[in-house]
Amino acid sequence: MTMRRTLVGAFACLVALAAIGCMPKMTVEDFKAMRPQRPQELEMLNAFVGKWQHTGTLKMSMFEDEVKTSGSNEAKWGGDGWYLIDSGTFGMGEMGEMKATSLWAYDAKAKKFRTAWVDSMGGFGTGTVRYNKKTDTWHMTARSDSPHGIMYGKGTTKFISDDEAEWTWSESALFGLLKVIGRSPVVDLVTRSNRAAPIFYPLAERFERHGGALRRTYAIG
Repeated sequence: MTMRRTLVGAFACLVALAAIGCMPKMTVEDFKAMRPQRPQELEMLNAFVGKWQHTGTLKMSMFEDEVKTSGSNEAKWGGDGWYLIDSGTFGMGEMGEMKATSLWAYDAKAKKFRTAWVDSMGGFGTGTVRYNKKTDTWHMTARSDSPHGIMYGKGTTKFISDDEAEWTWSESALFGLLKVIGRSPVVDLVTRSNRAAPIFYPLAERFERHGGALRRTYAIG
C-alpha cells in the first residue's frame, strides 16, 4: 500500500507540474530515459549479503554482569538491487529474543549509505553509514526511538575475511552527552559474525563476488 501511494503521488506531481506549465512536454520514452541509474556504490553492500550466525557480549548500565548474546540474520537484495533487506533475531540470554528488519540504501547526493529499521520491542530508527577506505572499516551513526526513550548510537563493522566480521555498537541517551560527563554508555555491544550459508546473488549478471581485494578498491571514504 505504501509503495502504491508513493508511485501514485509521484505521478500526480508530474501531472500537476505539466498542467501548470512548469514541465516541458515529453513522451513515454523521454520519461523512461529520466529513470536514474543504479549507483555503483551499492555493490559494496554485497559484503553483507547472505545468512549469518553471530555471538557476542552485551554490557548494559543497569546490570553488573555482561550478557551473552547470539542470533542469526539474512541479508538479501530487494527492489531490483536498489536496497538491501536485513532481517534477523537477537538473543539476549534470560532477557529474551528480539526480531528486527532493516533496509540499507545509498544516497547518491549525500554520498553515504542510509539505513532504517524496526524491531519487535517497539523500536525504530534511522542512521547513516560510511566506509573508511584507509582502515577498511564501516562506520555507522544512528538515532532510535522506543518505549524506553530516544537513544543515539554509533558502531563499526570490520570484515576479517569474506565470511567473518566483527561488530561494535554503543548507545547513549541525552544526545550522547553521557560520555562527556563521565558516564558509561547505556549499551555496549561487541559481536562476531560468521557466514552460515554461501552467497547467492539473484542479480549475478550485475554483481561481482565481494572479496577482500575488492573491498580495498572502494573509492569513497
